[in-house]
Amino acid sequence: MLSPLGLAFRLQRVSLITWGVGMFVLGVSYGSVLGDLEAFIEGIEMMEEMLPSIEGFTLTEQFITMLMAIMAMISTIPALMAVLKIVSEEKKNRIDIS
Repeated sequence: MLSPLGLAFRLQRVSLITWGVGMFVLGVSYGSVLGDLEAFIEGIEMMEEMLPSIEGFTLTEQFITMLMAIMAMISTIPALMAVLKIVSEEKKNRIDIS
């Protein structure tokens, strides 16, 4: 805790570990489905409507694109939480580097 980076890490340690484990579990759960995704999507009407067939792309490629967009949105949450936590500490005058 001798530097501002050390303080930021100490404040966010549990949150970063929790989000890291959560993102790993989310990735593993989707990764296990990707092998037989064609059969999985064919049985769900809503997924067929969300992913209309586009010539030149398989349903798996379309699903991965949609999945990456969703994962990118979800992965911004920990960064925003870290910045907002540090801003709140600054507003409460708890961060005084001198």
